[in-house]
Amino acid sequence: NFYLKPDSAHPVKLWINSFSKSMLPEKIITRSVKGKDMPIFLKRDLTDQIPTLKKENLRHTDFATRSIQELFEKELIDKSMIREVNFSSSVVAWNEGNGRFTLSRLPDEVQLSSVRAIAVTDLNGDAKPDLVMGGNLLHWLPQFSRLDASEGHVASEGHVLLNKGGRQWEYLPAGRSGLRVDGEVRQILPLQRPEGPAWIFLRNNSTPVIVTLNKP
Repeated sequence: NFYLKPDSAHPVKLWINSFSKSMLPEKIITRSVKGKDMPIFLKRDLTDQIPTLKKENLRHTDFATRSIQELFEKELIDKSMIREVNFSSSVVAWNEGNGRFTLSRLPDEVQLSSVRAIAVTDLNGDAKPDLVMGGNLLHWLPQFSRLDASEGHVASEGHVLLNKGGRQWEYLPAGRSGLRVDGEVRQILPLQRPEGPAWIFLRNNSTPVIVTLNKP
């Protein structure tokens, strides 16, 4: 649920080189559009980072149609370090042994926002590991919007997934789980309290939140 939606046919790439020839590394992110690697940043953002582009006096209409290979000389492109992303879903990686893992995509509700913190715990006493998760990213550039769509509430984040066995998860909406933590969750740590198990949710630029498990 984000502006960038990479897959194997449309990867997102990070290009690292001294594009301004200042001897300092600069980073440019591109996405694949009709087979071309198109910078994701606006013209002003990119020319502010790499002033040498200003010398070309590019009009916005010209900039919008140029790939990174068309913006910079071939020698710079060929010598760039490239890192590629072709998958962005939140998943569980199941260890099959011998260094092999199988990825299983988490439920759609989890994909509505970014996951930045995970606590693995047994919530219902069935000896199966359940998941408590949090996240959100609010401070992107305006053209990318915000990642805060969890549960459909503005800046609300919190997921509870019960392990049903057989690598299947039951997603508990906030109305059932009672978990709703606003803001940007960055870590979830277990606490032991007299009234029962609890977790402390650490939030970016905000106070922590303590959530206690209430069993019937």
